[in-house]
Amino acid sequence: MKLWKVLLLWTWSFTTGQEETASCVPLQTCLLPCRLDKGKADLIEWTHTKMFGTVHVLRDGKDELKNQNKAFRGRSALFPEEALKGNLSLQLSQVTLSDEGTYLCRSISYSPEFILNEKRVHLRLEGDEKDFSRFLQ
Repeated sequence: MKLWKVLLLWTWSFTTGQEETASCVPLQTCLLPCRLDKGKADLIEWTHTKMFGTVHVLRDGKDELKNQNKAFRGRSALFPEEALKGNLSLQLSQVTLSDEGTYLCRSISYSPEFILNEKRVHLRLEGDEKDFSRFLQ
């Protein structure tokens, strides 16, 4: 019963933005944009909507990669110093055809109130489709 009372007193807000598209070149490094308009993010989580696990997580300024999908190991990066300024963008290196799709950028702030922000970014590869087969992993 105490938990219920706490939840009633807890201020919670959620914001979501429109989907953006990031055009990337195969085998190059790509930046998927995500910005936090206000406050600071205590937790930043990037996921791919069609894959299990996370792409990258930053908690309290430190990488947390224990649940990272193996397809992204060693290829993803977030920038703690930039995150303090509201830049939650994901850097993805050696981009391949299997990386295409929709990504979710989620940020959670705990203080002074609980705020969840979510943004969708669609990664699209540029170039001639007949050449994409050589970029598959």
